[in-house]
Amino acid sequence: MSQKFSIAIGSDHAGFAYKGKIVEMLLAEGHTVKDLGTYTEESCDYPDFIFPVARAVASGEFERGIISVSYTHLTLP
Repeated sequence: MSQKFSIAIGSDHAGFAYKGKIVEMLLAEGHTVKDLGTYTEESCDYPDFIFPVARAVASGEFERGIISVSYTHLTLP
């Protein structure tokens, strides 16, 4: 059985739809996932949703973080 992680995920409006697919996949694999936004495709500033993911991982609240934004998709750490 593969290792399960607690994962924070966030996106800007451009990554919103892709983020939803990632969340579905992670939940199906048994990971714990917390979506830190955005929650619509309405235009927004990515730092409002990406920094909380980075802080959640840096603080140890979550083991991993995933961000999906206009220009890239990253996994932290």
